[in-house]
Amino acid sequence: MYIPNVAGLLTSALALTGLSKPLVSTDKGIVAEGEVLDYCNKECIDDAGNSHCTKPFLISENQCYNFEWKTKGSVVSHTTLELREVKDNKNVHYYKDMNGDWVSDLSGLVYLDFIPRTGCDNTVEFKVSECKK
Repeated sequence: MYIPNVAGLLTSALALTGLSKPLVSTDKGIVAEGEVLDYCNKECIDDAGNSHCTKPFLISENQCYNFEWKTKGSVVSHTTLELREVKDNKNVHYYKDMNGDWVSDLSGLVYLDFIPRTGCDNTVEFKVSECKK
């Protein structure tokens, strides 16, 4: 009789769900990057299953982070970045209209949304990295 290895089963389950990936990338100080739709409808996932918020990522208190984003296909970004805690998404901890640096006043899991200033359902490209020293 074969008895499966519990650790192997757990590892397989985590791999299938994507939870085995680190929350913080080790690639050249990049913490998070990708594309999401803007936050026009004020929901992270819309009825069609489209993502309007970034995946959660880990930040540390007193660490400097650089935020870059732009509306895809546009020379000028027409969105405002908001950084929110996963555990309390009502409070915006960081609000910015242009690319720039921020020294975190909290530690934990956070995510970003991008408030549009013109139009809705635009794709936003973003990158969060540790500040260059």
